[in-house]
Amino acid sequence: MSLRNMAKVAALILLICINPGDLFPQTPVRLTLSEAKTMALNNHPQILAAQNEAAYTNEQITVSRAPYFPTFSADLTGTQGNELARIGAGAFSASRLFNRFGQGMVFSQLVTDSGRTKNLVASSRFQAEASSQTFQATRYDVLLEVTRAYFATLHAQALVRVAQATVDARQLLLDQVTTLANNNLKSQLDVSFADVNVSEAKLLLLRAEDTVQTSLADLTRALGSDQQTNYQLLDEPLPQGPPATPDPLVMEALNNRPEIASFRAANDAAIRFAEAEKDLARPTVTVLGAAGFLPLINSPGLPGRYEGVALNLDFPVFLMKPHSGFGTRKNGSLETYAWRGQAR
Repeated sequence: MSLRNMAKVAALILLICINPGDLFPQTPVRLTLSEAKTMALNNHPQILAAQNEAAYTNEQITVSRAPYFPTFSADLTGTQGNELARIGAGAFSASRLFNRFGQGMVFSQLVTDSGRTKNLVASSRFQAEASSQTFQATRYDVLLEVTRAYFATLHAQALVRVAQATVDARQLLLDQVTTLANNNLKSQLDVSFADVNVSEAKLLLLRAEDTVQTSLADLTRALGSDQQTNYQLLDEPLPQGPPATPDPLVMEALNNRPEIASFRAANDAAIRFAEAEKDLARPTVTVLGAAGFLPLINSPGLPGRYEGVALNLDFPVFLMKPHSGFGTRKNGSLETYAWRGQAR
């Protein structure tokens, strides 16, 4: 292969490897502030994470309400044992062993647990409200970050235009001073000063362009995107100025800030959960039922079907340390939420 052909092949490979975006500059994408906010609300991972957390806490309400509903279970049992034997270990009763095959249903319904389930459901509702307020606060934080990055990028792009105009003006002055110096109307010192001014303006332009790239990176992150795009941002009208005193804004923030509402709801959730832990020391009443068939029973005197119902009262006498320790931890978290609310 000749040297010329090798050069052509190398040039072709180089063109293939080069990113087309480097050969053809990317056309700026027009973007308004409202469009930027919409993009951030749809794509930002913090909003998606907070939304999933809110959905999870809403489902916990259903989980907490589960004890209100009855439970049914179907059993299919087959046993074989030596005739007239009794179980001697592992239980107080000496149950008889015999060969059997049976199927039936077991029913259980909570009558009352002294308010524990009620407090757990209330705690779950407050926790879901806290997650919902946290989700709203996350939305506001993302919108604030998008707005800040948007106007910061506008400011940086305006600085580039000003810096470019400064370079053009100082370059024109340098050309004029150089022409006058060539005609012995200015000294070379004047030319040197004008050249230094042009160099300073070009340095300011480079810094302004670097600030634009940094601002675009911040804007891309605020939008929740993983690819930086060259946006052409449109100017926005100035918002209405703040009031003369901050007192109305402070009161509005205390009443409407979702973070404060979230801490209040979390505090209420901790209170109800602490009450639910106290309910562990109170009695629980449950209705139990069972019915079924023994189609292959071979023992004389035993019916081929069975049914029964019972009312069970469970009264705790002594609670072990894990329950008291868990209650202490929840009381600690309750105080934490209270202090956070006061700090806000």
